[in-house]
Amino acid sequence: MSFFVSFKDMKNRILIILLLMLPLFTLSAESSTALSNSTAETLVAPLAYSVYNQDKQTSELEGLYNKVIEEIQTSSEISSRDKQFWEAQASYYMGKGLQNPPDMETVYEMDGYIRKGKFKKIQGLYTDIDSIKSYFEKSLSIMDDYLKDNRDARGVRLYAESLSQLSTLRSTGYLISVGPKIQPLAEESVELNPDETKAKILLASRYVYSPKIWGGNPDKGIGMLQGLLDDKNLSLQEKHDIIVGIGFAHTMAERWDQAVAFYKKALTIFPGNVFDKAMVSICLNGGKP
Repeated sequence: MSFFVSFKDMKNRILIILLLMLPLFTLSAESSTALSNSTAETLVAPLAYSVYNQDKQTSELEGLYNKVIEEIQTSSEISSRDKQFWEAQASYYMGKGLQNPPDMETVYEMDGYIRKGKFKKIQGLYTDIDSIKSYFEKSLSIMDDYLKDNRDARGVRLYAESLSQLSTLRSTGYLISVGPKIQPLAEESVELNPDETKAKILLASRYVYSPKIWGGNPDKGIGMLQGLLDDKNLSLQEKHDIIVGIGFAHTMAERWDQAVAFYKKALTIFPGNVFDKAMVSICLNGGKP
């Protein structure tokens, strides 16, 4: 029995060992990515909750946002790509936070404009529209760079969401220009990942929040949203957006009794949400403030 091993044999053995170890390297990389994403999501979660529950004043919310951004940027556990995404996601949430109506009276006025598609009128209700736009623009800009490297589902979806918000905050010309791009982006996100729930919500929003003349179709929107509630992995924000979307679709169809049940359900998730509280009142009053 010879102990001599040729260079060719040794090379083959090394190759076999490396091939056997490859799944371990892949698993390690995937685990690291998952950990990175999980850490970032945990940091952003308090900001998302406060935006939806409206439990902080503007200055407090801005302070929380700045804290979250700093923690993301300085974390050694978060990959550079995840830092990009979650900084953009936090900026999107901050823009949404500044959009929140401060009181029920503002919602009463806003509701009529939304149902008629008068977005210019809604703009006049914001106390600092420039700041709102700046956060969505920041999110959009970061995602623009993010998507140059790789078009993944979450990135395409967040880009579409930010674009959707800006389309109602800028000029009518801008809305006409970018509006047609939003649905194809949301569809691309779902194609990249069929589990991208927020993209599906965005697709349904077109039918829920638009008046009939702009393609609104409440029942179609409800049909698209209802099935999403079966997903047991929904975040609180996703579950809330789905329930409110169904409620608003019933509102657009003037089915007040059906609508109010969904707004009340939404309030069990985020009891401080001013929009939901005001919509309960509107529905109980037959669509009037």
